[in-house]
Amino acid sequence: GSATAVCSLPNASVGDVVHLKNGAGGVATLTRQSNHTIDGLNSIVLESSRGAVSMVYAVTSSWFLV
Repeated sequence: GSATAVCSLPNASVGDVVHLKNGAGGVATLTRQSNHTIDGLNSIVLESSRGAVSMVYAVTSSWFLV
């Protein structure tokens, strides 16, 4: 769609994988859960139409982009 979306990461166990894909328009923001970080950041933003990202919960409180 064309709406802006904000999503939060779920509670996770080491090894869990999350995929986020932006729609045809708008901006998708993925925010952290609790004190977790996403490659050291509090959130990531997908601005490109149909842009996508995958990440793995690698160690306690840390999601890494893959």
